[in-house]
Amino acid sequence: MRRCIYCGERKELTKFSLEHIFPQSLGGSSLSNLFKTHHVCRYCNSIIGQWVDGSFIRNWFTQNFKASIANVYIDSQGNCILPLSYMGRVKRFETSEQEICEFWLGPCGDSIYHFHDAFDSRYDTFVGGNPINLKKNPGDVYIIAVPTNPFWQKIVFNSFISHFNKARRFICNAPDENNGEWIFSKSSEKEKAIIKILMEARGTDHEVNNLIDPYSHERFLAKIALGLGFNIFGDKYLETDYAQFLRDILWRKKPNNTSELKRFLGYFDPVGESLKVILPWEGAHTFLIMSIGDYFILCMCIYGKAFLNVVISDERSLWSDHKNYSDGQIFLVVPQLSKALNPISLPIYISHKLQELPAKELQELEALKIDPSTLPPYVNE
Repeated sequence: MRRCIYCGERKELTKFSLEHIFPQSLGGSSLSNLFKTHHVCRYCNSIIGQWVDGSFIRNWFTQNFKASIANVYIDSQGNCILPLSYMGRVKRFETSEQEICEFWLGPCGDSIYHFHDAFDSRYDTFVGGNPINLKKNPGDVYIIAVPTNPFWQKIVFNSFISHFNKARRFICNAPDENNGEWIFSKSSEKEKAIIKILMEARGTDHEVNNLIDPYSHERFLAKIALGLGFNIFGDKYLETDYAQFLRDILWRKKPNNTSELKRFLGYFDPVGESLKVILPWEGAHTFLIMSIGDYFILCMCIYGKAFLNVVISDERSLWSDHKNYSDGQIFLVVPQLSKALNPISLPIYISHKLQELPAKELQELEALKIDPSTLPPYVNE
C-alpha cells in the first residue's frame, strides 16, 4: 500500500503512476527526479493534470508568455516549431451560437482564425477551449501568413500545422494548390467565402473576448508545494497541518477571491523584491528552493516573465537536516531546448547574474541564445 500525495488516500501500488510535479508540457520531463514522483495515484494524476495543470498551462498569460520568448533559443536553421499567441474569441466572424471563432497570432504576427464547436463553460478560461472535444471535432482553421522569406515561411507553416494538426487547414493569401511541402485543405465555395471575409478584415482591429482565471496559479502552487515537500521531507511531511492545508487548496473547486497562500509570504516581501530582479532567466523556468526564517519556500519564474512563490513547509524541524537549502538551490530548465541544469547554489547564481563570477554551465546556456539581429527579415525585399 502507498499513500497518494494529493488525495491522501492509501491505495494498491498498481493504482499509482509517474507524476511530473512540474508539468511535462512545460519542460518538467527535463528536470531532475526531485520534480517527479510515483507517489500519486492514477486518478489524481488524471484529474489534476486536466484541471490544475491544464488550467495553468492553458491560461492566457502562460500561453502568451511562452510565445513571447520563443525566439530566444530559436533554431538558426529554422528547424523548429514555435508557440502561437492567443488573442481571444472574435464574435464578429461567428455564424451561429454553436460556433466559436478564436483568434491567434503566428510567429511572424500571422493572423490565424480557428472555427470550432462551442464548448461547455468549464473551459471558458482555457485558451483554445476543451482539448478533449477538439480531438474529436478539431474544426477549421485559416491563416493569413506574413513572411515571404523561406526561413520564416518554414517556421510559420510548421508551427501552424503542428498546433492545428487535426483540423482542416486553409491558407488565405496563397493558392492552396501550390502548397509545396505543407498540406492544406482544398477550398470549396463555402471556405472561399470565409477567406474573402477574413482577407477584407485584414489590417483592422478585432474586438476580442477573453475570460481569464486570475487564481489558476493557486491550486497549481499548492500541488507543486505538496510534491516537492514530500520528495524532500518524506512521509512525515504529509502528516503536517500545512500539508493538509495545501491539499485543501488543491481540491477546492472555487477559490476564494483572495489568495490564501500569500498570507504566509508577507515575511518575504523585501527578499521577494530582490528575487524578482535576480531570479528570471530569459526563455527559461527558474526555481529557487530555500529555507529562510520560519519557512521553507519555493520561488518560481515562469518563462522569465511570471514570478510566483509559495511556502512548502512552516515546520522548521523538517529541514534541520537539509543544510544544503539554507543558502538556496536554483533549478533551471529551458523547455525549448529540453535542457535542464544541475542545481546551482543561489550565491553562485547571483554572482553570475551580477557578472561578478561567471558560472560555466550558465555561460554555456547563454551561448545558445540567438541574437535577433542575425535572423533574416520576415519579408524579402
